[in-house]
Amino acid sequence: MRAVIITNGLIGSYSFLKTLINPEQDLIICADGGSEHALKAGITPNIIVGDFDSASSKTLAVFKEQGIPFIEYPAVKDKTDTELAIDYAISKGYNEILLFGGFGSRIDHTLANIMLLASLSQKGIKVRAVDENNDLYVCLNKIEILGDPGEYISLIPLTAEVNGVTTHGLAYKLDNAVLTLGSTLPLSNRLSQKRGTVEIKDGILLVIKAKD
Repeated sequence: MRAVIITNGLIGSYSFLKTLINPEQDLIICADGGSEHALKAGITPNIIVGDFDSASSKTLAVFKEQGIPFIEYPAVKDKTDTELAIDYAISKGYNEILLFGGFGSRIDHTLANIMLLASLSQKGIKVRAVDENNDLYVCLNKIEILGDPGEYISLIPLTAEVNGVTTHGLAYKLDNAVLTLGSTLPLSNRLSQKRGTVEIKDGILLVIKAKD
């Protein structure tokens, strides 16, 4: 089961957002200011969580009038609104997370969200974070990448080493390679066909499909 988390980061295209959401099947959770994005996009969330320091009272009033449930947390807390939204989804038995608005002008929040997704992957949760230009996955063993030939594929180690990296369907092939933390070697590869795969034997690898 998939939960869609809409957070308060940058979302440049609401039409793109709507193409990836299935309101009849997805659990849609807004994390605080993510409710602003939902309202502008014409998306009705199933629930809104957070300390409500970034959503306007007008937006919250609209959703309250629609009967959308709220879970309010104190402003001083140990987790971000995004993590609280994800915790709620997991508590309801959801094992797949699609994150919108996870990137923005504050690099601390962006990096924290990426590391949060990596942590979730280690717990068996399937994770993906997207915006109009980037599609992020965390690879612990093998993932499939679908796209158009020529799209950028970057591989970023999140551990000191990622061992046994093998790729198929990419312009520059890796065969049982070792990637080290901080290396720029695996950046800006490209899909050579509509389907590519990345497989690793050990470590945590961030896989990004990107376009300018």
